[in-house]
Amino acid sequence: IEGTSAKSELQEVEVLNDEIFERSEEEVVSVVRRQLCPSLKALLEHGMLSETPTVRSLPSSLGFGCFVARNGASYSNKATPLQHIWDVVLFFYSSKNGRELNDAPVRKLSQSFKLENVAGKSITSKQILLTTIENIVSSHARLRRSKDAQWKAFVSAAMNEKKLPAWLRIIFRTRYVVEMCYNSWSYVARTG
Repeated sequence: IEGTSAKSELQEVEVLNDEIFERSEEEVVSVVRRQLCPSLKALLEHGMLSETPTVRSLPSSLGFGCFVARNGASYSNKATPLQHIWDVVLFFYSSKNGRELNDAPVRKLSQSFKLENVAGKSITSKQILLTTIENIVSSHARLRRSKDAQWKAFVSAAMNEKKLPAWLRIIFRTRYVVEMCYNSWSYVARTG
């Protein structure tokens, strides 16, 4: 009798632990999506410009010199509207030729088989970041999700990869992104 009561107590404790874990997981998701994401968004939007300035230089507009854009390079002469922090993430993605990187056959193959090394080289945190942004854009575009939903998906993906601080550092320490998207007095420009 003592063995069965101990066994039933153990089963009750396991059921209770499972319930607590399920509830705590839901609470973590709720806190991340309802509190962390909006707070981080507000912090990173401090001093953000309403649009990127247009970049025009005489040599590039005439089509010669070292500033000529080749093959539709990522540096555009058009102003990009910046209404949400996700716009800055997309600006970073396009400035790093994210789509071209993710469309490369070697990259597609390594993604399909979840390879950590490609041609003897390790996949970097920056490559994983660009791939994650591409995955969010492609999966959310089909469903016409808001920029806020995409931002929350990005933060969640970064946390799942245990790379949120590293990825934010990669994006917001990119000088071109900071110069094009933020005022000099902004939080991002001041703290790097």
